[in-house]
Amino acid sequence: PVPEFVLKIILGEMSDLLLGSLKVSSTKIIETGFNFKYPNLSSALSDICNNPVNEFIIEHWLPLPIDKIFSFFKEPKNLEKITPGYLNFKVLNQSSPEINEGTKINYRLKFHGIPIWWQSKIIDWEPNRKFSDTQTHGPYKHWYHTHEFKEKDGGTLIRDHVKYKLPFGIPGDCLAGSWVQKDLENIFDFRKKKIQEIFEDQIPSSN
Repeated sequence: PVPEFVLKIILGEMSDLLLGSLKVSSTKIIETGFNFKYPNLSSALSDICNNPVNEFIIEHWLPLPIDKIFSFFKEPKNLEKITPGYLNFKVLNQSSPEINEGTKINYRLKFHGIPIWWQSKIIDWEPNRKFSDTQTHGPYKHWYHTHEFKEKDGGTLIRDHVKYKLPFGIPGDCLAGSWVQKDLENIFDFRKKKIQEIFEDQIPSSN
């Protein structure tokens, strides 16, 4: 269970409402046959505190065939082209000549001036459809980034779905969650614009 004093520190006055709700009876709801995911509030809060997952999705459509787009994204070195310069992002090496299921890739970057070594592993590898990279070493407690490519309106819809956890659980999320989320949104917005620039001369004219 989450200690009462922890709730008061994190939630302040809102903790009184939450702690008070522990006294609310759920008998009437149970009688209807409804099954609760959590048997009580303590177990629900414990799950939240142990599993603070953040995520966001960004999509980008280009009027180009899916094989051309996928060919660009499957090359790790191209990450350097679509990452903001202030991150000093560099691909160091990879465990196989070509990206495939299980390939591990090592990167180096600087985040707000702090040197970071990052290793990711490629999983869910489905050429011209999707692949995911999951962090095996790096700054996050958990990082899972799925790249999806779908044919749409004569072009390709690029979809990035990121799920991540910060270190130190709820305290880490409270202290740095919004800051990290904003940084990631800025990085992916830059990627979106840069990808558009890179493929600009390959996009068919509308005239």
